[in-house]
Amino acid sequence: MGLKDKVIFTGLRSDVPRLMMGAMNVFLLPSLNEGLPLVSIEAQAAGLPCVFSEVIPEEADAVGSLVHRVALNLPAQKWVDVIIDVKNETISSKKQPLDVISQSSFNIIKSVAQLEKIYAVYAEK
Repeated sequence: MGLKDKVIFTGLRSDVPRLMMGAMNVFLLPSLNEGLPLVSIEAQAAGLPCVFSEVIPEEADAVGSLVHRVALNLPAQKWVDVIIDVKNETISSKKQPLDVISQSSFNIIKSVAQLEKIYAVYAEK
């Protein structure tokens, strides 16, 4: 397909946020089927404009102002148009999206506390 010089499969990495913040202008997720793709949350935390297909669950819209959706059945040119439109989006601070996600249910400390409450209810029964 002529993409060999344009795509890098990095394998398992521990520095994904740094790579996202420094190497990408837009995060694309034109998926056919998805549960809740955590990479979509990571991209938003990095402050990247995100273009998702309509099959990505709305729960993935952690920083709504960064998320744009395009139907998979639309022509490729529509995807290109949206990508060009959003690639120059600016946010006041790269810290802002991370703060939004830190206050959300995607924060591991909040998630653990919520899970502990659920287990405590069942333990009392």
